[in-house]
Amino acid sequence: MNFIRRLIHKYFHQKTLQYQLQLTYLLIVIIPFIAIGYVFYEVSVSAMKKDALENYNSLMEAVSKNINAFLEGTSKEISIYTSIILDTKSYNLNLLRGDEYRSEFWLIENRHLFDTFNRNDFISIRAYDNLGKMVGFSTNTTNNQVYEYDSHQEETWQQRIKHNYEDKLLFDIHPLETNGVYSFTASRAIMDPKENIKVGYLSFDKELYAFTNNFKEIENRFGGELQIIKDNGTLLYHSNYTLIGQLAESKLLDHLDRLSADTFIEENDDGEKIIMSYNKLTNENFTIVGSMPLDVLTKDINSLGKITFYSVLVLVILISILSYLLSGYLTNPLKALMSQMSRVEKGNFKPEINIPKTNIELTQLGNRFQTMVKTIDELVSIQYQTEIHKKDAELKALIMQINPHFFYNTFEVLVPVTTRKIANFVES
Repeated sequence: MNFIRRLIHKYFHQKTLQYQLQLTYLLIVIIPFIAIGYVFYEVSVSAMKKDALENYNSLMEAVSKNINAFLEGTSKEISIYTSIILDTKSYNLNLLRGDEYRSEFWLIENRHLFDTFNRNDFISIRAYDNLGKMVGFSTNTTNNQVYEYDSHQEETWQQRIKHNYEDKLLFDIHPLETNGVYSFTASRAIMDPKENIKVGYLSFDKELYAFTNNFKEIENRFGGELQIIKDNGTLLYHSNYTLIGQLAESKLLDHLDRLSADTFIEENDDGEKIIMSYNKLTNENFTIVGSMPLDVLTKDINSLGKITFYSVLVLVILISILSYLLSGYLTNPLKALMSQMSRVEKGNFKPEINIPKTNIELTQLGNRFQTMVKTIDELVSIQYQTEIHKKDAELKALIMQINPHFFYNTFEVLVPVTTRKIANFVES
């Protein structure tokens, strides 16, 4: 309370009435308006952030479904190709024991499968025996590109799929050759249906864009990033290709240990707010982690903030002008009355009193002041006339007192003089 009193005394006490009215109007109108604007902005920002989280979570769910569908489609394609190999009418399993073949013949003979494996996103299908020797090869006939399959990541991949003895689909993303572009690769063991043992394995290679098209909506946005983490913590995919195959960040892995699906906002090392979303794939033990700067999804917040700020600024200016005009409208009659009072103070008791009739109170005050001035002028006139008459009466009374004494004194002065002159005359 003391603080408020000091503020009032400093900025309100002993100020002009127009200033006090203007300040009062501004405080009464602007402060609530700013408070309402601030609350509106915060509520809008909160709602927009909530919508951004929900929309991004929905987007990530759609991406998860797309990736699941892609992996299922790849699994079906490998199953189709495996069935071709296991079909003794089209292929002799003994070939897996050493006889080489080119499976383009198979696609030609099975025209209903040609379109399946002859798309632009298809690179090659490789068949290996249990010793790791390539015994079959099928490539895309539209580009006829030949790969060396000699990258370090490819060698690691071949060792991995060579020792896969289960009927389990494996996935990987790596360049097929040194300094080559990345490709999406899948593998499955070829199991002898009679003996149920592994007789070889396939490596199914696709263009990477066939895989990334499933989440391009995320990566096409500025700052958008997507990671796919395997169950061992390594990255199957990362928007930054140089990180593919490396171990994911520890904080991501720690979060995955606690929650399998979540969408939240966190700050990165630079203090930038990032939307993070975690989703587990249903068909594979992969976790999709999507991230995007909050500003990208809530870019309208900045526009809303600017609109709110400039709206408040314009309204403050308009209210200030309006308060100035209204305060002047109320105080101008008082200023006119004060001017007339100054003239009266200087002795002008017949001023031209013309006070604007803005309200009843000021009109009555002006009329009463005019009546008071007229009364004062009449009283002054009466007093003046009274003083004049009084002075005249005093002068007349004085004259009446002076006349007898004047003659008497004159005679008294003349008698001695006359007597001396007469005596001198008689003597002479």
